[in-house]
Amino acid sequence: MQISGISEDQFVDKIVDRLIEKVLPVLKKQAEEQGKKDKTLTKKDVYTDYIPCSPNTFNDFYLAQTDLPRMRKGSRIVFSEKAIIEWKEKYGKEYKI
Repeated sequence: MQISGISEDQFVDKIVDRLIEKVLPVLKKQAEEQGKKDKTLTKKDVYTDYIPCSPNTFNDFYLAQTDLPRMRKGSRIVFSEKAIIEWKEKYGKEYKI
């Protein structure tokens, strides 16, 4: 089959090349994002840089929220930077952050 003077194989090759040209940068960006190491934050990091408030407000109010993502590292409470950012995007307006 001929399409505009090119063979079917040439036509398919052009489509594949164009698709790769469009999709590859997106896939590379996603791979880079997933490959970034998540940072572990302390309570002070979170209330200083992500949820600006006093230590008392953070301990008494935000830590009481069951939806605030946290982990235990020994006896300490720590936070995933990615999880805190996602939580803030999801609940920031509700908590007026």
